[in-house]
Amino acid sequence: MKPIDNPSDIDLTKHGVIEASAGTGKTYTLENLVVRILVEERVPIEKILLVTFTEKATGEMG
Repeated sequence: MKPIDNPSDIDLTKHGVIEASAGTGKTYTLENLVVRILVEERVPIEKILLVTFTEKATGEMG
């Protein structure tokens, strides 16, 4: 796995992992990826599942 500095460089056709320290923008990156998937790939929102392990991130994604 190679580090990516810009979320727009992430290939939407492949699996990936967002791993970073607290406060580095993981939730922001995930939200942007979802928007790209909805708009660019035209995937229905009903087909997207987001999983988080913290209540804070859940609130940010809501």
